[in-house]
Amino acid sequence: MTGSLWMLGGNGLYQGLQFVTFILLARYLEPDAFGYVALATGVFEIVSAAGRWGLSDVMLQRRQPSRLFLSHTFILGMALAGILYLFSIAGILVYVKLHGWTLIAQLLMLLAPMVLLQAAEMVPETVLKQRLDFRWLALRNNTAALVGGLVALVLAIKGLGVYALVVQRLLSLTILLAMVWTAAGDSIRIFPWRRYRKKLFAGIGTAGAHMVSSPLAALLGPRLTDIMVGIFLGPNALGQLKIARRIFDFVAELTIMPLSSVAQAVLPKLATREAELRTVYNRIQGVCALGVFPLFAGLALTAPLWVPLVLGRQWIAAVILIQLASLASISAVVNYFQLPLLIAYRRNKLISAQNIVRLASSVALTAVGLAFGLEVIVVLFVLQGYAFMIFNWMMIKKIAGWSVIENINNIMPALAGTGGMIAVLLLYDYRFHPEAGWINLALVSLVGALTYAIVLLTGFREKTLGVLREVVILFRRKSRDSTE
Repeated sequence: MTGSLWMLGGNGLYQGLQFVTFILLARYLEPDAFGYVALATGVFEIVSAAGRWGLSDVMLQRRQPSRLFLSHTFILGMALAGILYLFSIAGILVYVKLHGWTLIAQLLMLLAPMVLLQAAEMVPETVLKQRLDFRWLALRNNTAALVGGLVALVLAIKGLGVYALVVQRLLSLTILLAMVWTAAGDSIRIFPWRRYRKKLFAGIGTAGAHMVSSPLAALLGPRLTDIMVGIFLGPNALGQLKIARRIFDFVAELTIMPLSSVAQAVLPKLATREAELRTVYNRIQGVCALGVFPLFAGLALTAPLWVPLVLGRQWIAAVILIQLASLASISAVVNYFQLPLLIAYRRNKLISAQNIVRLASSVALTAVGLAFGLEVIVVLFVLQGYAFMIFNWMMIKKIAGWSVIENINNIMPALAGTGGMIAVLLLYDYRFHPEAGWINLALVSLVGALTYAIVLLTGFREKTLGVLREVVILFRRKSRDSTE
Protein backbone atom coordinates (compact mmCIF):
# COMPACT_ATOMS: atom_id res chain seq x y z
CA MET A 1 0.00 0.00 0.00
CA THR A 2 2.90 2.31 0.75
CA GLY A 3 4.42 1.62 -2.65
CA SER A 4 1.05 2.25 -4.30
CA LEU A 5 0.68 5.61 -2.58
CA TRP A 6 4.18 6.67 -3.59
CA MET A 7 3.55 5.64 -7.18
CA LEU A 8 0.12 7.29 -7.25
CA GLY A 9 1.41 10.53 -5.75
CA GLY A 10 4.76 10.61 -7.50
CA ASN A 11 3.45 9.31 -10.79
CA GLY A 12 0.52 11.73 -10.55
CA LEU A 13 2.94 14.65 -10.39
CA TYR A 14 5.05 13.10 -13.16
CA GLN A 15 2.07 12.57 -15.45
CA GLY A 16 0.80 16.04 -14.59
CA LEU A 17 4.12 17.57 -15.63
CA GLN A 18 4.19 15.44 -18.77
CA PHE A 19 0.63 16.34 -19.63
CA VAL A 20 1.09 20.08 -19.08
CA THR A 21 4.18 19.97 -21.28
CA PHE A 22 2.26 17.98 -23.86
CA ILE A 23 -0.59 20.50 -23.83
CA LEU A 24 1.75 23.46 -24.23
CA LEU A 25 3.65 21.74 -27.04
CA ALA A 26 0.35 20.91 -28.75
CA ARG A 27 -0.47 24.62 -28.82
CA TYR A 28 2.84 25.47 -30.51
CA LEU A 29 3.04 22.48 -32.86
CA GLU A 30 0.76 21.22 -35.61
CA PRO A 31 -0.68 17.67 -35.79
CA ASP A 32 1.81 16.83 -38.55
CA ALA A 33 4.74 17.33 -36.16
CA PHE A 34 3.31 14.88 -33.66
CA GLY A 35 2.60 12.47 -36.49
CA TYR A 36 6.16 12.48 -37.82
CA VAL A 37 7.72 12.04 -34.36
CA ALA A 38 5.18 9.30 -33.56
CA LEU A 39 6.34 7.37 -36.61
CA ALA A 40 10.02 7.65 -35.67
CA THR A 41 9.63 6.97 -31.94
CA GLY A 42 7.28 4.09 -32.70
CA VAL A 43 10.04 2.29 -34.58
CA PHE A 44 12.56 2.59 -31.73
CA GLU A 45 10.11 1.84 -28.95
CA ILE A 46 9.48 -1.47 -30.68
CA VAL A 47 13.22 -2.09 -31.10
CA SER A 48 13.87 -1.12 -27.46
CA ALA A 49 11.17 -3.48 -26.20
CA ALA A 50 12.77 -6.29 -28.19
CA GLY A 51 16.19 -5.38 -26.77
CA ARG A 52 14.95 -5.50 -23.18
CA TRP A 53 13.88 -9.09 -23.93
CA GLY A 54 11.52 -9.37 -20.95
CA LEU A 55 14.55 -9.47 -18.66
CA SER A 56 12.94 -7.16 -16.12
CA ASP A 57 10.07 -9.62 -15.57
CA VAL A 58 12.56 -12.50 -15.30
CA MET A 59 14.31 -10.60 -12.49
CA LEU A 60 11.02 -9.89 -10.70
CA GLN A 61 10.20 -13.62 -10.61
CA ARG A 62 13.29 -14.12 -8.43
CA ARG A 63 12.74 -12.94 -4.90
CA GLN A 64 16.39 -12.11 -4.20
CA PRO A 65 18.56 -12.31 -7.33
CA SER A 66 22.29 -12.49 -6.67
CA ARG A 67 24.74 -9.89 -7.95
CA LEU A 68 26.13 -12.46 -10.36
CA PHE A 69 22.62 -13.04 -11.73
CA LEU A 70 22.13 -9.26 -12.09
CA SER A 71 25.44 -8.97 -13.89
CA HIS A 72 24.50 -11.75 -16.32
CA THR A 73 21.19 -10.01 -16.98
CA PHE A 74 22.79 -6.62 -17.52
CA ILE A 75 25.42 -7.92 -19.95
CA LEU A 76 22.84 -9.91 -21.90
CA GLY A 77 20.53 -6.89 -22.14
CA MET A 78 23.27 -4.54 -23.32
CA ALA A 79 24.54 -7.08 -25.87
CA LEU A 80 21.06 -7.48 -27.37
CA ALA A 81 20.56 -3.70 -27.43
CA GLY A 82 23.94 -3.15 -29.09
CA ILE A 83 23.13 -5.65 -31.85
CA LEU A 84 19.71 -4.07 -32.46
CA TYR A 85 21.25 -0.59 -32.48
CA LEU A 86 23.72 -1.57 -35.21
CA PHE A 87 20.97 -3.19 -37.27
CA SER A 88 18.87 -0.03 -36.86
CA ILE A 89 21.67 2.22 -38.10
CA ALA A 90 22.25 -0.08 -41.06
CA GLY A 91 18.54 -0.01 -41.90
CA ILE A 92 18.44 3.78 -41.73
CA LEU A 93 21.44 4.08 -44.05
CA VAL A 94 19.76 1.75 -46.55
CA TYR A 95 16.63 3.94 -46.39
CA VAL A 96 18.77 7.07 -46.94
CA LYS A 97 20.44 5.41 -49.95
CA LEU A 98 17.02 4.78 -51.49
CA HIS A 99 15.09 7.92 -50.49
CA GLY A 100 17.64 10.49 -49.33
CA TRP A 101 17.83 12.44 -46.06
CA THR A 102 14.11 12.94 -45.58
CA LEU A 103 12.66 14.25 -42.32
CA ILE A 104 11.80 10.71 -41.23
CA ALA A 105 15.39 9.57 -41.87
CA GLN A 106 16.75 12.46 -39.77
CA LEU A 107 14.39 11.72 -36.90
CA LEU A 108 15.22 8.01 -36.99
CA MET A 109 18.95 8.70 -36.83
CA LEU A 110 18.54 11.17 -33.95
CA LEU A 111 16.34 8.83 -31.92
CA ALA A 112 18.42 5.67 -32.45
CA PRO A 113 20.27 6.03 -29.09
CA MET A 114 16.93 5.31 -27.35
CA VAL A 115 17.70 1.62 -27.77
CA LEU A 116 20.92 1.81 -25.72
CA LEU A 117 19.59 4.25 -23.10
CA GLN A 118 16.55 2.13 -22.27
CA ALA A 119 18.61 -1.07 -22.11
CA ALA A 120 21.14 0.51 -19.73
CA GLU A 121 18.47 1.58 -17.21
CA MET A 122 16.54 -1.70 -17.17
CA VAL A 123 18.45 -3.66 -14.50
CA PRO A 124 18.95 -0.88 -11.90
CA GLU A 125 15.32 0.18 -12.35
CA THR A 126 14.13 -3.36 -11.69
CA VAL A 127 16.38 -3.57 -8.62
CA LEU A 128 14.58 -0.54 -7.19
CA LYS A 129 11.21 -2.19 -7.88
CA GLN A 130 12.32 -5.35 -6.08
CA ARG A 131 13.34 -3.24 -3.10
CA LEU A 132 9.88 -1.59 -3.31
CA ASP A 133 11.76 1.73 -3.43
CA PHE A 134 9.00 3.49 -5.34
CA ARG A 135 9.81 6.81 -3.67
CA TRP A 136 13.06 7.07 -5.62
CA LEU A 137 11.37 5.95 -8.84
CA ALA A 138 8.77 8.71 -8.40
CA LEU A 139 11.52 11.29 -7.79
CA ARG A 140 13.49 10.39 -10.91
CA ASN A 141 10.34 10.34 -13.09
CA ASN A 142 9.35 13.81 -11.94
CA THR A 143 12.84 15.22 -12.43
CA ALA A 144 13.06 13.84 -15.97
CA ALA A 145 9.59 15.11 -16.86
CA LEU A 146 10.24 18.61 -15.51
CA VAL A 147 13.67 19.16 -17.09
CA GLY A 148 12.87 17.48 -20.40
CA GLY A 149 9.54 19.25 -20.69
CA LEU A 150 10.92 22.72 -19.97
CA VAL A 151 13.75 22.33 -22.47
CA ALA A 152 11.38 21.02 -25.15
CA LEU A 153 8.94 23.87 -24.54
CA VAL A 154 11.66 26.49 -24.93
CA LEU A 155 12.83 24.89 -28.16
CA ALA A 156 9.25 24.68 -29.48
CA ILE A 157 8.67 28.37 -28.74
CA LYS A 158 11.88 29.16 -30.62
CA GLY A 159 10.47 27.37 -33.66
CA LEU A 160 12.44 24.11 -33.71
CA GLY A 161 9.22 22.11 -34.29
CA VAL A 162 9.66 18.33 -34.33
CA TYR A 163 13.21 18.59 -33.02
CA ALA A 164 11.86 19.91 -29.72
CA LEU A 165 10.08 16.60 -29.24
CA VAL A 166 13.27 14.68 -30.11
CA VAL A 167 15.30 16.61 -27.54
CA GLN A 168 12.60 16.06 -24.91
CA ARG A 169 12.68 12.31 -25.48
CA LEU A 170 16.46 11.89 -25.38
CA LEU A 171 17.02 14.29 -22.47
CA SER A 172 14.32 12.62 -20.35
CA LEU A 173 15.81 9.16 -20.98
CA THR A 174 19.30 10.40 -20.07
CA ILE A 175 18.07 11.83 -16.76
CA LEU A 176 16.14 8.63 -15.99
CA LEU A 177 19.29 6.60 -16.66
CA ALA A 178 21.58 8.79 -14.52
CA MET A 179 19.24 8.85 -11.52
CA VAL A 180 18.42 5.15 -11.52
CA TRP A 181 22.12 4.26 -11.62
CA THR A 182 22.77 6.68 -8.76
CA ALA A 183 20.21 4.83 -6.63
CA ALA A 184 20.86 1.19 -7.55
CA GLY A 185 24.10 1.06 -9.54
CA ASP A 186 25.99 -0.47 -6.60
CA SER A 187 23.95 -3.66 -7.05
CA ILE A 188 25.53 -4.32 -10.44
CA ARG A 189 29.13 -5.50 -10.63
CA ILE A 190 31.27 -6.73 -13.49
CA PHE A 191 32.87 -10.00 -12.39
CA PRO A 192 35.91 -11.81 -13.86
CA TRP A 193 34.89 -13.60 -17.05
CA ARG A 194 35.63 -17.03 -15.59
CA ARG A 195 32.63 -16.59 -13.24
CA TYR A 196 30.15 -16.15 -16.07
CA ARG A 197 28.31 -19.22 -17.31
CA LYS A 198 26.86 -19.85 -20.75
CA LYS A 199 24.16 -21.97 -19.15
CA LEU A 200 22.96 -19.07 -17.01
CA PHE A 201 22.95 -16.71 -20.00
CA ALA A 202 20.91 -19.30 -21.90
CA GLY A 203 18.49 -19.79 -19.01
CA ILE A 204 17.89 -16.06 -18.61
CA GLY A 205 17.48 -15.66 -22.36
CA THR A 206 15.00 -18.54 -22.60
CA ALA A 207 12.86 -17.19 -19.75
CA GLY A 208 12.99 -13.72 -21.30
CA ALA A 209 11.81 -15.12 -24.63
CA HIS A 210 8.43 -15.83 -23.03
CA MET A 211 8.30 -12.55 -21.13
CA VAL A 212 9.35 -10.28 -24.02
CA SER A 213 6.01 -10.87 -25.68
CA SER A 214 4.26 -8.70 -23.08
CA PRO A 215 6.08 -5.37 -23.60
CA LEU A 216 6.63 -6.14 -27.27
CA ALA A 217 2.95 -6.83 -27.96
CA ALA A 218 1.92 -3.86 -25.83
CA LEU A 219 4.12 -1.61 -27.98
CA LEU A 220 3.83 -3.34 -31.34
CA GLY A 221 0.05 -3.14 -31.41
CA PRO A 222 -0.29 0.65 -31.08
CA ARG A 223 3.01 1.40 -32.83
CA LEU A 224 2.16 -0.69 -35.88
CA THR A 225 -1.22 1.03 -35.87
CA ASP A 226 0.62 4.38 -35.84
CA ILE A 227 2.81 3.36 -38.74
CA MET A 228 -0.09 2.01 -40.80
CA VAL A 229 -2.26 5.07 -40.13
CA GLY A 230 0.65 7.41 -40.92
CA ILE A 231 1.37 5.65 -44.22
CA PHE A 232 -2.21 5.21 -45.46
CA LEU A 233 -4.09 8.11 -43.86
CA GLY A 234 -1.26 10.65 -43.51
CA PRO A 235 0.57 12.40 -40.65
CA ASN A 236 -2.39 14.68 -39.84
CA ALA A 237 -4.68 11.71 -39.16
CA LEU A 238 -1.91 10.07 -37.15
CA GLY A 239 -1.51 13.25 -35.12
CA GLN A 240 -5.23 13.23 -34.25
CA LEU A 241 -5.10 9.55 -33.29
CA LYS A 242 -1.94 10.16 -31.26
CA ILE A 243 -3.52 12.96 -29.24
CA ALA A 244 -6.53 10.76 -28.41
CA ARG A 245 -4.28 7.89 -27.35
CA ARG A 246 -2.10 10.27 -25.33
CA ILE A 247 -5.14 11.40 -23.36
CA PHE A 248 -6.08 7.78 -22.65
CA ASP A 249 -2.50 6.90 -21.71
CA PHE A 250 -2.26 9.96 -19.45
CA VAL A 251 -5.21 8.84 -17.32
CA ALA A 252 -4.08 5.19 -17.39
CA GLU A 253 -0.54 6.10 -16.35
CA LEU A 254 -1.93 8.40 -13.67
CA THR A 255 -4.26 5.83 -12.12
CA ILE A 256 -3.69 2.27 -13.39
CA MET A 257 0.01 1.95 -14.14
CA PRO A 258 1.31 3.00 -10.68
CA LEU A 259 -0.82 0.32 -9.02
CA SER A 260 -0.06 -2.22 -11.75
CA SER A 261 3.68 -1.63 -11.29
CA VAL A 262 3.39 -2.18 -7.56
CA ALA A 263 1.32 -5.33 -8.12
CA GLN A 264 3.94 -6.65 -10.53
CA ALA A 265 6.61 -6.30 -7.85
CA VAL A 266 4.50 -7.49 -4.89
CA LEU A 267 2.30 -10.33 -6.16
CA PRO A 268 5.20 -12.72 -6.96
CA LYS A 269 6.29 -12.38 -3.31
CA LEU A 270 2.82 -13.57 -2.23
CA ALA A 271 2.53 -16.51 -4.65
CA THR A 272 2.72 -19.05 -1.81
CA ARG A 273 0.26 -17.15 0.41
CA GLU A 274 -2.99 -17.56 -1.52
CA ALA A 275 -5.34 -15.69 0.85
CA GLU A 276 -3.03 -12.69 1.15
CA LEU A 277 -2.44 -12.54 -2.60
CA ARG A 278 -6.18 -12.57 -3.22
CA THR A 279 -6.77 -9.77 -0.71
CA VAL A 280 -4.00 -7.58 -2.15
CA TYR A 281 -5.13 -8.17 -5.74
CA ASN A 282 -8.75 -7.30 -5.01
CA ARG A 283 -7.89 -4.24 -2.94
CA ILE A 284 -5.47 -2.75 -5.48
CA GLN A 285 -7.88 -3.35 -8.36
CA GLY A 286 -10.83 -1.92 -6.41
CA VAL A 287 -8.93 1.23 -5.45
CA CYS A 288 -7.81 1.61 -9.05
CA ALA A 289 -11.37 1.41 -10.38
CA LEU A 290 -12.51 4.14 -7.98
CA GLY A 291 -10.23 6.61 -9.73
CA VAL A 292 -10.22 5.31 -13.29
CA PHE A 293 -13.91 5.06 -14.16
CA PRO A 294 -15.02 8.61 -13.21
CA LEU A 295 -11.94 10.21 -14.76
CA PHE A 296 -12.44 8.54 -18.12
CA ALA A 297 -16.18 9.19 -18.10
CA GLY A 298 -15.65 12.83 -17.20
CA LEU A 299 -13.02 13.32 -19.90
CA ALA A 300 -15.30 11.80 -22.52
CA LEU A 301 -18.40 13.79 -21.57
CA THR A 302 -16.59 17.13 -21.33
CA ALA A 303 -14.26 16.64 -24.33
CA PRO A 304 -16.21 19.13 -26.52
CA LEU A 305 -15.59 21.74 -23.79
CA TRP A 306 -11.96 21.21 -22.84
CA VAL A 307 -10.34 20.15 -26.13
CA PRO A 308 -10.66 23.59 -27.81
CA LEU A 309 -9.80 25.33 -24.55
CA VAL A 310 -6.78 23.23 -23.58
CA LEU A 311 -5.40 21.85 -26.84
CA GLY A 312 -6.65 24.39 -29.36
CA ARG A 313 -9.19 24.24 -32.15
CA GLN A 314 -6.79 22.44 -34.47
CA TRP A 315 -7.55 19.30 -32.42
CA ILE A 316 -11.38 19.38 -32.67
CA ALA A 317 -11.34 16.29 -34.89
CA ALA A 318 -9.83 14.33 -31.99
CA VAL A 319 -12.88 14.85 -29.72
CA ILE A 320 -14.82 11.83 -31.00
CA LEU A 321 -11.65 9.70 -30.85
CA ILE A 322 -11.10 10.68 -27.19
CA GLN A 323 -14.70 9.83 -26.35
CA LEU A 324 -14.60 6.45 -28.07
CA ALA A 325 -11.25 5.49 -26.51
CA SER A 326 -12.61 6.27 -23.03
CA LEU A 327 -15.06 3.39 -23.39
CA ALA A 328 -12.14 1.00 -22.85
CA SER A 329 -11.66 2.08 -19.22
CA ILE A 330 -13.56 -0.87 -17.69
CA SER A 331 -11.64 -3.52 -19.61
CA ALA A 332 -8.35 -1.72 -18.89
CA VAL A 333 -8.79 -2.09 -15.11
CA VAL A 334 -9.07 -5.87 -15.56
CA ASN A 335 -6.46 -6.35 -18.28
CA TYR A 336 -3.70 -4.22 -16.72
CA PHE A 337 -3.67 -6.42 -13.61
CA GLN A 338 -3.69 -9.72 -15.44
CA LEU A 339 0.04 -9.69 -16.26
CA PRO A 340 1.18 -9.24 -12.61
CA LEU A 341 -1.06 -12.15 -11.61
CA LEU A 342 0.26 -14.42 -14.36
CA ILE A 343 3.85 -13.48 -13.44
CA ALA A 344 3.10 -14.37 -9.82
CA TYR A 345 1.83 -17.81 -10.88
CA ARG A 346 4.70 -18.20 -13.40
CA ARG A 347 2.39 -18.82 -16.35
CA ASN A 348 5.01 -17.65 -18.85
CA LYS A 349 3.71 -19.67 -21.80
CA LEU A 350 0.20 -18.30 -21.32
CA ILE A 351 1.62 -14.76 -21.23
CA SER A 352 3.45 -15.41 -24.50
CA ALA A 353 0.44 -16.97 -26.25
CA GLN A 354 -1.94 -14.22 -25.15
CA ASN A 355 0.38 -11.49 -26.37
CA ILE A 356 0.87 -13.13 -29.76
CA VAL A 357 -2.91 -13.21 -30.19
CA ARG A 358 -3.17 -9.57 -29.08
CA LEU A 359 -0.51 -8.47 -31.56
CA ALA A 360 -1.95 -10.41 -34.50
CA SER A 361 -5.48 -9.17 -33.79
CA SER A 362 -4.25 -5.57 -33.46
CA VAL A 363 -2.68 -5.62 -36.90
CA ALA A 364 -5.76 -7.28 -38.41
CA LEU A 365 -8.16 -4.80 -36.78
CA THR A 366 -6.08 -1.84 -37.96
CA ALA A 367 -6.04 -3.20 -41.52
CA VAL A 368 -9.83 -3.54 -41.46
CA GLY A 369 -10.37 -0.14 -39.87
CA LEU A 370 -8.21 1.73 -42.38
CA ALA A 371 -10.93 1.25 -44.98
CA PHE A 372 -13.49 3.04 -42.78
CA GLY A 373 -11.57 5.75 -40.90
CA LEU A 374 -10.06 6.56 -37.51
CA GLU A 375 -13.34 6.23 -35.58
CA VAL A 376 -13.79 2.62 -36.67
CA ILE A 377 -10.18 1.79 -35.77
CA VAL A 378 -10.70 3.10 -32.22
CA VAL A 379 -14.01 1.22 -31.84
CA LEU A 380 -12.41 -2.04 -32.97
CA PHE A 381 -9.64 -1.66 -30.40
CA VAL A 382 -12.19 -0.96 -27.66
CA LEU A 383 -14.01 -4.17 -28.58
CA GLN A 384 -10.69 -6.02 -28.56
CA GLY A 385 -10.09 -4.86 -24.99
CA TYR A 386 -13.43 -6.24 -23.82
CA ALA A 387 -12.81 -9.56 -25.57
CA PHE A 388 -9.54 -9.90 -23.64
CA MET A 389 -11.30 -8.85 -20.42
CA ILE A 390 -13.70 -11.80 -20.74
CA PHE A 391 -10.81 -14.14 -21.53
CA ASN A 392 -8.82 -12.83 -18.53
CA TRP A 393 -11.76 -13.37 -16.21
CA MET A 394 -11.89 -16.98 -17.39
CA MET A 395 -8.15 -17.38 -16.81
CA ILE A 396 -8.37 -15.88 -13.32
CA LYS A 397 -11.08 -18.38 -12.46
CA LYS A 398 -9.09 -21.28 -13.90
CA ILE A 399 -5.72 -20.41 -12.38
CA ALA A 400 -6.65 -18.85 -9.04
CA GLY A 401 -10.18 -20.17 -8.54
CA TRP A 402 -11.69 -16.69 -8.16
CA SER A 403 -15.19 -16.32 -9.56
CA VAL A 404 -16.15 -13.76 -12.19
CA ILE A 405 -18.84 -12.45 -9.83
CA GLU A 406 -16.13 -11.64 -7.29
CA ASN A 407 -14.22 -9.62 -9.88
CA ILE A 408 -17.37 -7.74 -10.89
CA ASN A 409 -18.28 -7.01 -7.27
CA ASN A 410 -14.76 -5.71 -6.78
CA ILE A 411 -15.32 -2.88 -9.28
CA MET A 412 -19.07 -2.45 -8.75
CA PRO A 413 -18.90 0.64 -6.45
CA ALA A 414 -16.88 2.54 -9.07
CA LEU A 415 -19.22 1.37 -11.85
CA ALA A 416 -22.33 2.45 -9.98
CA GLY A 417 -20.88 5.81 -8.99
CA THR A 418 -19.74 6.50 -12.54
CA GLY A 419 -23.13 5.48 -13.94
CA GLY A 420 -24.86 7.96 -11.66
CA MET A 421 -22.39 10.67 -12.62
CA ILE A 422 -22.94 10.06 -16.34
CA ALA A 423 -26.73 10.21 -15.95
CA VAL A 424 -26.62 13.53 -14.10
CA LEU A 425 -24.10 15.10 -16.50
CA LEU A 426 -26.14 14.07 -19.54
CA LEU A 427 -29.20 15.67 -17.95
CA TYR A 428 -27.19 18.78 -17.09
CA ASP A 429 -25.92 19.07 -20.65
CA TYR A 430 -29.41 18.48 -22.07
CA ARG A 431 -30.99 21.23 -19.94
CA PHE A 432 -28.35 23.92 -20.02
CA HIS A 433 -26.37 23.34 -23.24
CA PRO A 434 -23.10 24.69 -21.82
CA GLU A 435 -20.87 26.35 -24.40
CA ALA A 436 -17.09 26.10 -24.44
CA GLY A 437 -15.72 28.12 -21.55
CA TRP A 438 -13.72 27.64 -18.39
CA ILE A 439 -16.67 28.46 -16.10
CA ASN A 440 -18.92 25.90 -17.76
CA LEU A 441 -16.16 23.33 -17.67
CA ALA A 442 -15.62 23.94 -13.95
CA LEU A 443 -19.35 23.69 -13.24
CA VAL A 444 -19.74 20.42 -15.16
CA SER A 445 -16.69 18.95 -13.40
CA LEU A 446 -18.01 20.00 -9.98
CA VAL A 447 -21.45 18.52 -10.64
CA GLY A 448 -19.88 15.26 -11.81
CA ALA A 449 -17.54 14.96 -8.81
CA LEU A 450 -20.31 15.66 -6.30
CA THR A 451 -22.65 13.15 -7.95
CA TYR A 452 -19.97 10.46 -7.92
CA ALA A 453 -19.20 11.05 -4.23
CA ILE A 454 -22.90 11.02 -3.29
CA VAL A 455 -23.55 7.71 -5.05
CA LEU A 456 -20.51 6.08 -3.40
CA LEU A 457 -21.37 7.33 0.10
CA THR A 458 -25.02 6.41 -0.31
CA GLY A 459 -24.87 2.99 -1.94
CA PHE A 460 -21.40 1.77 -0.89
CA ARG A 461 -20.72 3.74 2.26
CA GLU A 462 -18.94 1.09 4.32
CA LYS A 463 -16.70 -0.14 1.52
CA THR A 464 -15.72 3.39 0.42
CA LEU A 465 -15.07 4.65 3.95
CA GLY A 466 -13.14 1.45 4.71
CA VAL A 467 -10.69 2.14 1.88
CA LEU A 468 -10.30 5.80 2.89
CA ARG A 469 -9.83 4.80 6.54
CA GLU A 470 -7.00 2.41 5.63
CA VAL A 471 -5.22 5.13 3.64
CA VAL A 472 -5.49 7.60 6.55
CA ILE A 473 -4.21 5.01 9.03
CA LEU A 474 -1.30 4.24 6.73
CA PHE A 475 -0.32 7.90 6.41
CA ARG A 476 -0.46 8.34 10.18
CA ARG A 477 1.68 5.25 10.70
CA LYS A 478 4.26 6.41 8.15
CA SER A 479 4.31 9.88 9.76
CA ARG A 480 4.86 8.38 13.21
CA ASP A 481 7.62 6.10 11.94
CA SER A 482 9.34 9.04 10.24
CA THR A 483 9.16 11.11 13.45
CA GLU A 484 10.56 8.27 15.52
